[in-house]
Amino acid sequence: MHGEIGIIARFGLLSGLIEQEIIYIKEKEICCNGYGCYCDNLHKVDCKNGLTIIAIGWIMGNKKGISNNYSNTILEKVYNITKI
Repeated sequence: MHGEIGIIARFGLLSGLIEQEIIYIKEKEICCNGYGCYCDNLHKVDCKNGLTIIAIGWIMGNKKGISNNYSNTILEKVYNITKI
């Protein structure tokens, strides 16, 4: 798949997130205090190996989104999409 739908499909397959969760992490603000605070924003850690860890911290039904690992390149492409 090419274009924005291909980026979203690959991101969903690699991360295991569903559409609502992808929209949530795209629209939710990233905390600027670091990753040790208890605010409601996302907490992001960029690793040296090209991965990013995002602490999601939400509960939807029986599914709890605690944290997930993402490739920096595909995560940047998801954030550059104007609307999902």
